[in-house]
Amino acid sequence: AAGDIFHFESDLSELLGRDLGVTRFSVLQAGEDVSSGLPGTALHFPIVFGDRNFGCLLLECRDGDSPWTAEDALFFGEIAGKTGMVLLNRERLDALEKLKESELFLKKAQEVARTGHWRIDIPGNRILWSEETYRIFGLPSGSPVTLETFSSMVHPSDRTTVEESWERALRGEPYFLRHRILCGDEIRWVEER
Repeated sequence: AAGDIFHFESDLSELLGRDLGVTRFSVLQAGEDVSSGLPGTALHFPIVFGDRNFGCLLLECRDGDSPWTAEDALFFGEIAGKTGMVLLNRERLDALEKLKESELFLKKAQEVARTGHWRIDIPGNRILWSEETYRIFGLPSGSPVTLETFSSMVHPSDRTTVEESWERALRGEPYFLRHRILCGDEIRWVEER
């Protein structure tokens, strides 16, 4: 799952360029018990960012005096914090990728079903259309659509019915309507909800 950290170990002297006598440098997954059996010379730092706990950075030394300085504690605390930030960012990127995949799936489903969707911004005088709605209405994708643009595409014989249905919808009544639209020289029937 996104954000999980699995146990790994590394030789810390390679990272720091000096030997601290570290026998274990580990990142443990959230939920692993780190409190039992740790020598007094061990340090552990929670890997958190915001309200998320991702696990723990654990450092163990050879038996004897603790080689840790206040600077070491600050340094590893910063590493744990940055690690939490990176993992949260990874989760967000994973979520964004899933959202893009879902949007692609929705786009394909609408294309196959020949069903689009729309949303109206009345104060901004804009209608926001899906790619398939643009295709149904025969307009280039991304073209600005206003209430006037839409109305001009409604078949003249159906405009009054469409406008009355919109007015009822604005008063809170259900909106369901079948009407004709003009797409160049072609007349198409659409159903709106």
